[in-house]
Amino acid sequence: MEITYQRLTRLVLAQGIVRSSALQPTADLRQDLAYRPSDIAELVILAERELKLTIPAEDYHRFTTLYESSKYIKEKLQEPG
Repeated sequence: MEITYQRLTRLVLAQGIVRSSALQPTADLRQDLAYRPSDIAELVILAERELKLTIPAEDYHRFTTLYESSKYIKEKLQEPG
């Protein structure tokens, strides 16, 4: 999951909303990093493009902390076809 976490943190930094010093696995996107719902939607779209996967809108709520988001993405990447 380390690689998935690193890729996700690169995407978060690319958004320009937070500094790298704020990125911790337990950092809550909404509370700690001040993400709005539109910021999370943008992050999901970036992840879909970067990682070539599809994340349904009803799963956006799973993007809570950086760790949980990475865990969700890793699970999606492991799903068959």
